[in-house]
Amino acid sequence: MKRNGFLIGGLAAGCLILSAGPVAADGAVAIGVPKNVVKEGVAQGYSIRAKTREDARKVAMAYCTDVKKSSKAAVALCKVVQDFHDQCVAFALDPEPGTPGYGWGLGPDKAGAEKVALTMCYGNAGANRHDFCKAMASDCDGTANK
Repeated sequence: MKRNGFLIGGLAAGCLILSAGPVAADGAVAIGVPKNVVKEGVAQGYSIRAKTREDARKVAMAYCTDVKKSSKAAVALCKVVQDFHDQCVAFALDPEPGTPGYGWGLGPDKAGAEKVALTMCYGNAGANRHDFCKAMASDCDGTANK
């Protein structure tokens, strides 16, 4: 199973863990978004290639709720927002500390998922920070095209 957690906010930090096991095709995305993203950031976590949907949800939540990577306010709001199967997931952010730009997305391939994540980031960043959004992490589950 492949898992990942990602913090977006003042500073971005990521964690990637690989473990051996059979390849399955279940994934999940968990997100915690406080009202003041500029001050408190956004907590995110995802899981791909989990054995079951429930395993994917548990792993995504575990990364989202890792208080070492995010603010307590963001962690408290973590919830699974999307399950997926044979798709790619991507996260985008404005890497400047104290900015509101963040986004996530799913797609049939990395480019498609990154496009969705960037579009969300553009909307959250606002006109003055729109051009600073960058795809920061992406990965694919099951038979999705990388």
